[in-house]
Amino acid sequence: MTTTIKNNNTLPIGYRLQEYCIQSILGQGKFSITYLAQNIKLKSNFVIKEYFPDELVTREHNYHVLSKSQADEDNFVWGLEQFITEGQLLRTVQHPNLVRVLSSFKTLRTAYIVMEYEKGRSLSNFLKSGHRLTEEKIMTLLPPLLSCLQAVHKAGILHQDIKPDNFYLREKNNTPVLLDFGMARYALAHKSRHIIKTLSPGYAPLELYQFKGNIGPWTDIYALGAILYRAISGKTPIKAPARVHTIKQGKKDPLLSARQIGKKHYSKNLLQGIDWSLKIVIKNRPQNVQRWANILTPKSPKALKALNVKALNVKELSASVVKSTIKNNEPVSLITRLKQQSQSSKLLPLSSTPSVKRFQGWILAGIIAVIGLSGGYIFYTTALSKAQKQRVQTLEEKLQRVQLQSAELQKKHQQATALQAALQQNLDKTQFQFEDVQKARKTERQQLVQLQSEKAALQEILKKTRTQLSQLYVFQKFSQYKKVDSKIRPGNIIRDRLQTGSYGSEMVWLPAGRFRMGDIQGQGDDNEQPVHWVSVARFAMGRYEVTFAEYDHFSDITGREKPDDEGWGRANRPVINVSLSDATAYTGWLSQQTGRTYRLPTEAEWEYAARAGTVTPYWWGNEIGKNLALCDGCGNQWDKKTRPVGTEGTNPFGLSDMIGNVREWTCSEYEEKYSGKEQHCSHKNPRVYAERGGSWLNKAEELRVTVRQGNPPAGRYINVGFRLVLEN
Repeated sequence: MTTTIKNNNTLPIGYRLQEYCIQSILGQGKFSITYLAQNIKLKSNFVIKEYFPDELVTREHNYHVLSKSQADEDNFVWGLEQFITEGQLLRTVQHPNLVRVLSSFKTLRTAYIVMEYEKGRSLSNFLKSGHRLTEEKIMTLLPPLLSCLQAVHKAGILHQDIKPDNFYLREKNNTPVLLDFGMARYALAHKSRHIIKTLSPGYAPLELYQFKGNIGPWTDIYALGAILYRAISGKTPIKAPARVHTIKQGKKDPLLSARQIGKKHYSKNLLQGIDWSLKIVIKNRPQNVQRWANILTPKSPKALKALNVKALNVKELSASVVKSTIKNNEPVSLITRLKQQSQSSKLLPLSSTPSVKRFQGWILAGIIAVIGLSGGYIFYTTALSKAQKQRVQTLEEKLQRVQLQSAELQKKHQQATALQAALQQNLDKTQFQFEDVQKARKTERQQLVQLQSEKAALQEILKKTRTQLSQLYVFQKFSQYKKVDSKIRPGNIIRDRLQTGSYGSEMVWLPAGRFRMGDIQGQGDDNEQPVHWVSVARFAMGRYEVTFAEYDHFSDITGREKPDDEGWGRANRPVINVSLSDATAYTGWLSQQTGRTYRLPTEAEWEYAARAGTVTPYWWGNEIGKNLALCDGCGNQWDKKTRPVGTEGTNPFGLSDMIGNVREWTCSEYEEKYSGKEQHCSHKNPRVYAERGGSWLNKAEELRVTVRQGNPPAGRYINVGFRLVLEN
């Protein structure tokens, strides 16, 4: 848990959040941001989870959270209640393999959950890509995982997002710990109708994809079974909707059984238990952890004894949370369910056992003592001796002294609170000043890099000019002029001269053609359907993605703010952190500079150019291979960041990085199914535009030429850039 992520939506390093100081950013998803923070008083590190659904809100300059619209505000406030309730529920459960929730609080118009900091690495990192675990190793990790999951379910709580990334192995003893629950995230996704974006492909069962899905302990069991499947096979299971789609076509389930894969290396019970957990139909799966454990670990019956879960009547209070029922297509909030159930819950009588009776006696004695001290009452009897009366008088005098001392301490506490508020105000002021200095230094560094880049570009232009002059001299002296056909043939590379004196992007002319658009192999998602024929007129496509050097030149001329390069370098790296609006502004400026029509490609033009006459998932074949594209797990030195354009070879049309490096904006409106809008640029300002091409941040399967992604036009992302089209 030591990853640091830089993003404009996160709180800055060093920010004071009540008694915590932000040390680093551990992770960021669509629902929340996780920080490593130090408690200033205790000098100890803790993990703080911030409620921040980035599709609904943004961050203001004073770090307060602001909704993007009134509809987003309603969903944000609703989700905030679910987030706080989830934290309250998890505080009631304690287990050695469950991350401990310590507290929660509200500030900056959002909420935070404070948890213990567990040093270690994720189970995903432990498994690694394609690696398998021995049965001995699995049986070391499995009993604690089952015990933890059983404890959570007994407390009336579902995880709903179990995957390797949400299990950590402690650094000190390699024991697993479960974290990052998905109850509130899943509930908000239901309400805002963005549920699929929150799911983990391969680990989410079919019911989580449904708005009225019947979720329960069997839901988490499916996900943990998927982790075990990956541990024995080295591969993530096929997504549940894809399995169902294949079976509905009358074909065999595409997921190979665990018994087929591991029968030579693993026990029959383990493989049978994995296959049982991965059944698509709910009733065919184990209904609780205990039944599943009886198959998985028959030799360890004591591994899952009844647990002492520290929760006050939580099972009754949270029963509706487990079911997560949706009424009238509207999600029922966790906090509403909690209140309803608490009103009807039945508490056991305290006097049910002799030990409890003895405990009641101590409670009664304690209550009498507290009433006596706090109210100032002293009980006498007629039989009190003189010594006893003297002792009572002494106790009264001590009580008066304690009350005086308490009043003095209260006064000092109020003074300390006022001083702390003044210090916090000064700290905030100093922090803003420090950030201003940092921004100024960053601007100076960017200007220096830009000057160096321009110097290199001018030197290259000078070198080419000298070569051209030399060639022209030889041509004029020893050759005769010939008439040249003015028609530009496909494959020719052109580069327009701008009014500023510099040159635009290298553009490659592509021939007109007709091709089959969509997921021909049937390996992708539903949004890649239907497969259909599309005709494309002749046009020119950018040979490379637009670079920082090109975009920075545009910014210098127009005064537009330059995007952040994340510290990876600018020059000939593809520009990132640009919205669709930024990209459209660039194409408009380029058209004005050249007198020609530049724009973003349509989805159809992009896929036509990326396929380059091929029909396979990648233009070079059916498999991703090694060092052919830049992605997460493609096996090259540029993993985890962008690389300079043109580093690898080109496709048959002469275009570079059509697959990987950065995803690319298109001018087409995004729809879940093809309807014809993919063949045109949208001028109606839709809410979501299509992106294509995959990026360094995506897995290999997300780099297929047919994969589609949709995002709002104002979004800026560290893995999204754009490429140009020049009309004929």
